Amino acid sequence: MAKQTKTQPAKQNKSRGHTVAGIIAILVLAFTCIVVNVNGAAWGGNAGFDSLLITLFFILLWSMFIVIYKDNSILAKILYVLSLLLCMAAACGFVLRLAGNGGFISAMLISIVAVPFYGFTMFADWTIVYGIATAFTLWWMLYTGANVRRLKEDAAKKEDKA
Repeated sequence: MAKQTKTQPAKQNKSRGHTVAGIIAILVLAFTCIVVNVNGAAWGGNAGFDSLLITLFFILLWSMFIVIYKDNSILAKILYVLSLLLCMAAACGFVLRLAGNGGFISAMLISIVAVPFYGFTMFADWTIVYGIATAFTLWWMLYTGANVRRLKEDAAKKEDKA
Protein backbone atom coordinates (compact mmCIF):
# COMPACT_ATOMS: atom_id res chain seq x y z
CA MET A 1 0.00 0.00 0.00
CA ALA A 2 2.83 2.38 0.81
CA LYS A 3 4.45 1.69 -2.57
CA GLN A 4 1.34 2.85 -4.45
CA THR A 5 1.28 6.12 -2.56
CA LYS A 6 4.94 6.80 -3.32
CA THR A 7 4.73 6.01 -7.05
CA GLN A 8 1.57 8.04 -7.65
CA PRO A 9 3.11 11.52 -7.12
CA ALA A 10 6.12 10.61 -9.24
CA LYS A 11 3.80 9.69 -12.09
CA GLN A 12 1.93 12.99 -11.76
CA ASN A 13 5.18 14.98 -11.77
CA LYS A 14 6.32 13.15 -14.91
CA SER A 15 3.06 14.13 -16.62
CA ARG A 16 3.51 17.77 -15.62
CA GLY A 17 7.07 17.69 -16.93
CA HIS A 18 5.85 16.41 -20.29
CA THR A 19 3.19 19.11 -20.37
CA VAL A 20 5.69 21.89 -19.73
CA ALA A 21 8.15 20.43 -22.24
CA GLY A 22 5.38 20.16 -24.82
CA ILE A 23 4.27 23.76 -24.34
CA ILE A 24 7.86 24.98 -24.59
CA ALA A 25 8.41 22.92 -27.75
CA ILE A 26 5.24 24.38 -29.35
CA LEU A 27 6.32 27.92 -28.48
CA VAL A 28 9.83 27.35 -29.87
CA LEU A 29 8.36 25.97 -33.08
CA ALA A 30 6.00 28.92 -33.46
CA PHE A 31 8.75 31.44 -32.72
CA THR A 32 11.17 29.83 -35.21
CA CYS A 33 8.51 29.79 -37.89
CA ILE A 34 7.66 33.44 -37.28
CA VAL A 35 11.28 34.59 -37.33
CA VAL A 36 12.06 32.85 -40.62
CA ASN A 37 8.79 33.42 -42.50
CA VAL A 38 7.22 36.65 -41.26
CA ASN A 39 9.17 39.04 -43.45
CA GLY A 40 8.39 37.18 -46.66
CA ALA A 41 4.75 36.57 -45.75
CA ALA A 42 4.26 40.24 -44.89
CA TRP A 43 5.84 41.64 -48.05
CA GLY A 44 4.83 38.93 -50.51
CA GLY A 45 6.84 37.32 -53.23
CA ASN A 46 7.95 33.74 -53.58
CA ALA A 47 9.50 31.94 -50.67
CA GLY A 48 13.04 30.70 -50.57
CA PHE A 49 14.31 27.25 -49.72
CA ASP A 50 14.72 28.19 -46.04
CA SER A 51 11.05 29.14 -45.78
CA LEU A 52 10.00 25.91 -47.47
CA LEU A 53 12.10 23.89 -45.00
CA ILE A 54 10.58 25.74 -42.05
CA THR A 55 7.08 25.14 -43.41
CA LEU A 56 7.74 21.42 -43.81
CA PHE A 57 9.37 21.37 -40.37
CA PHE A 58 6.29 23.08 -38.91
CA ILE A 59 3.92 20.54 -40.48
CA LEU A 60 6.03 17.59 -39.38
CA LEU A 61 6.48 18.77 -35.80
CA TRP A 62 2.86 19.86 -35.35
CA SER A 63 1.72 16.44 -36.59
CA MET A 64 4.18 14.78 -34.21
CA PHE A 65 2.99 16.90 -31.27
CA ILE A 66 -0.63 15.93 -31.74
CA VAL A 67 0.27 12.23 -31.93
CA ILE A 68 2.82 12.21 -29.10
CA TYR A 69 0.67 14.22 -26.68
CA LYS A 70 -2.67 12.60 -27.52
CA ASP A 71 -2.90 11.08 -24.02
CA ASN A 72 -2.03 14.29 -22.15
CA SER A 73 -5.38 15.95 -21.49
CA ILE A 74 -3.98 19.46 -20.99
CA LEU A 75 -1.87 19.46 -24.14
CA ALA A 76 -4.58 17.71 -26.13
CA LYS A 77 -6.95 20.58 -25.29
CA ILE A 78 -4.33 23.24 -26.09
CA LEU A 79 -3.48 21.58 -29.40
CA TYR A 80 -7.18 21.28 -30.23
CA VAL A 81 -7.80 24.98 -29.64
CA LEU A 82 -4.71 25.98 -31.62
CA SER A 83 -5.64 23.60 -34.46
CA LEU A 84 -9.16 25.02 -34.47
CA LEU A 85 -7.80 28.57 -34.74
CA LEU A 86 -5.41 27.58 -37.53
CA CYS A 87 -8.20 25.78 -39.39
CA MET A 88 -10.58 28.74 -39.14
CA ALA A 89 -7.87 31.13 -40.36
CA ALA A 90 -6.88 28.84 -43.24
CA ALA A 91 -10.48 28.30 -44.33
CA CYS A 92 -11.13 32.05 -44.09
CA GLY A 93 -8.07 32.78 -46.22
CA PHE A 94 -9.06 30.15 -48.76
CA VAL A 95 -12.60 31.49 -49.09
CA LEU A 96 -11.42 35.11 -49.28
CA ARG A 97 -8.90 34.23 -51.99
CA LEU A 98 -11.52 32.33 -53.98
CA ALA A 99 -13.92 35.27 -53.69
CA GLY A 100 -11.20 37.70 -54.72
CA ASN A 101 -11.68 39.77 -51.58
CA GLY A 102 -9.06 40.70 -49.11
CA GLY A 103 -7.86 43.79 -47.45
CA PHE A 104 -5.94 44.71 -44.37
CA ILE A 105 -8.41 43.35 -41.80
CA SER A 106 -8.72 39.96 -43.47
CA ALA A 107 -4.93 39.80 -43.82
CA MET A 108 -4.58 40.35 -40.09
CA LEU A 109 -7.06 37.55 -39.35
CA ILE A 110 -5.40 35.01 -41.61
CA SER A 111 -1.77 35.88 -40.89
CA ILE A 112 -1.75 33.24 -38.11
CA VAL A 113 -1.75 30.62 -40.86
CA ALA A 114 -0.03 32.60 -43.62
CA VAL A 115 3.27 32.74 -41.76
CA PRO A 116 3.72 29.01 -41.01
CA PHE A 117 2.61 27.94 -44.50
CA TYR A 118 4.46 30.71 -46.39
CA GLY A 119 7.09 28.25 -47.66
CA PHE A 120 4.57 26.76 -50.10
CA THR A 121 4.50 30.04 -52.04
CA MET A 122 7.73 28.78 -53.56
CA PHE A 123 5.55 26.54 -55.77
CA ALA A 124 2.03 27.95 -55.65
CA ASP A 125 -0.02 31.10 -55.24
CA TRP A 126 -1.76 32.04 -51.99
CA THR A 127 -5.09 30.46 -52.95
CA ILE A 128 -3.48 27.03 -53.24
CA VAL A 129 -1.40 27.65 -50.12
CA TYR A 130 -4.56 28.39 -48.11
CA GLY A 131 -6.19 25.29 -49.59
CA ILE A 132 -3.24 23.14 -48.48
CA ALA A 133 -3.24 24.82 -45.07
CA THR A 134 -6.98 24.20 -44.73
CA ALA A 135 -6.52 20.49 -45.47
CA PHE A 136 -3.69 20.06 -42.94
CA THR A 137 -5.33 22.11 -40.20
CA LEU A 138 -8.70 20.42 -40.69
CA TRP A 139 -7.04 17.04 -40.20
CA TRP A 140 -5.22 18.35 -37.10
CA MET A 141 -8.44 19.78 -35.68
CA LEU A 142 -10.43 16.57 -36.23
CA TYR A 143 -7.66 14.37 -34.81
CA THR A 144 -7.13 16.49 -31.70
CA GLY A 145 -10.88 16.89 -31.22
CA ALA A 146 -11.30 13.12 -31.27
CA ASN A 147 -8.47 12.78 -28.73
CA VAL A 148 -10.08 15.32 -26.38
CA ARG A 149 -13.42 13.52 -26.62
CA ARG A 150 -11.76 10.13 -26.00
CA LEU A 151 -9.92 11.47 -22.96
CA LYS A 152 -13.17 12.86 -21.51
CA GLU A 153 -14.90 9.52 -22.05
CA ASP A 154 -11.99 7.64 -20.43
CA ALA A 155 -12.09 9.99 -17.43
CA ALA A 156 -15.84 9.48 -17.10
CA LYS A 157 -15.41 5.68 -17.22
CA LYS A 158 -12.76 5.86 -14.48
CA GLU A 159 -15.10 7.90 -12.29
CA ASP A 160 -17.92 5.42 -12.83
CA LYS A 161 -15.66 2.52 -11.79
CA ALA A 162 -14.52 4.35 -8.65
